Amino acid sequence: MAILEVLAPDITWQRPWKSLWATSNHSVPLAFLRRTTRKGRVANPRHIAIVTRATSSREKEEALEQTKRSTWFDWNSEWYPVAIEQELDKGVPHAVTILGNELVVWWDSNGKNWQVFSDKCPHRLAPLSEGRIGENGHIQCSYHGWIFAPGTGSCSRIPQAQPGDLSVRLSPRACATVYPSMEQQGILWMNFSASASSQIKPPFFPVLEDADFVHYWATSDVPYGYEALIENLMDPTHVPFAHHKLQGNRNKAGPVSYTVNKFDRHGFKGSTGRGDVVFMPPLSFVMEIRIPPKQKVLSKLWSKLEESDKITYTVFMCVPVLPGRSKAFWSFPRNFAKSIHFYTPRWLAHLRHMLVLDSDLYLLHIMEQKQERNEREYIPTSADAFVLGFRRWLSVYAGGAPGYAPHIDRKLPSSPPKQQLMDRYENHVKRCPTCMAALRSFKLAELGLQIAAIATVAVASIRRSWWGILGVFLWIASRYTARFIRKNYHFHDYNHALVK
Repeated sequence: MAILEVLAPDITWQRPWKSLWATSNHSVPLAFLRRTTRKGRVANPRHIAIVTRATSSREKEEALEQTKRSTWFDWNSEWYPVAIEQELDKGVPHAVTILGNELVVWWDSNGKNWQVFSDKCPHRLAPLSEGRIGENGHIQCSYHGWIFAPGTGSCSRIPQAQPGDLSVRLSPRACATVYPSMEQQGILWMNFSASASSQIKPPFFPVLEDADFVHYWATSDVPYGYEALIENLMDPTHVPFAHHKLQGNRNKAGPVSYTVNKFDRHGFKGSTGRGDVVFMPPLSFVMEIRIPPKQKVLSKLWSKLEESDKITYTVFMCVPVLPGRSKAFWSFPRNFAKSIHFYTPRWLAHLRHMLVLDSDLYLLHIMEQKQERNEREYIPTSADAFVLGFRRWLSVYAGGAPGYAPHIDRKLPSSPPKQQLMDRYENHVKRCPTCMAALRSFKLAELGLQIAAIATVAVASIRRSWWGILGVFLWIASRYTARFIRKNYHFHDYNHALVK
């Protein structure tokens, strides 16, 4: 009874999974399998502060203070990925949301770097993302024309002010809010802390700098929250089932033994048996997958190729956007099958990414809704070790939930219809220049086929030739192209029951 009295006095823990936390410095065996209050209510694992064992009032107070110090995690002092740099258009401002904070990203043509401002003009709070980048390289609000300089956010022009009245323009209240930003490994990062430039740097992934590995970055918004996203990516055992015949096969799934070896406020390390895993709070999760060489080789050349293990990594970054909304960045560097990497068109790779995301999107959205209602979970195997490790880190060190902006309602939004939920255009396509370019090309092809079909039928009606048959085939091709566009760039319903 003294285990959790300090901050959670009415919580009882059922079936503690001691093996997972055997190497932890904390004395409380945690399970996150099933938590109930004495009155029968379920306790939300993301909103419970965990403390060490206390047996007296003084020890309770000391434990509480120690918990406050040890659980201090400032969400606003961390670096967050904003966008893939090569996918940003330098000619226009871009709207981005992180932790409920609305931001605008724009290119400083003078300083040759990206700027991250708060997405509001200090005058009447109009969104600067709806503005323009002026000829002088400054960003201009589209409502009253106020202009702001890069770097400092100082107001360089107020069209409505008298020419000689500099006090209005030079007032600190006329400045736009600027956030530190930097580019690293192809990603644009930002930090909400003004002193971030002299503090810690964004996560660095050495494998992305290794010349023996090939990789590229991809990103997508998803209609479920940060917790659901990162737990899903920490759970490899869902792949053979949720992504059957896309990234795995349900008939080949089997027992696994995952372990968490080191756990503290800086995250945890673990092992899948095929490689190591690392969670770097609050958003990075890296998994190593080693594929052992084949036992039999067909030639001396193949033998040389198979002397070492094939290695691939899954590098994920999960950005909290809003409750029920998050953004994923990922890269899969590998030291084999390099020709496939170079010769596969990016738009085709993105289609596969969207198909993989769709295959468990609806499941994760519904799961998140049920978890908010505190419905029962049963987690008896080590397959969920990394999920449990993340939940424990979130509860012990990070306040139980992402540090959203104060004005954000933490309650999940209502669930929209499935077709709206899985709208690929809204979730990804309209923000991805690669997919938008491909979509425009397919629409142009559809239009061209329609025009060609009408023209050939018209010629056939005049000359009464075989051109009419060609016109029919062209029209069918245009309808197929239209169907391809709808299915791949708007809505694709993944039905698990129909995938044999």
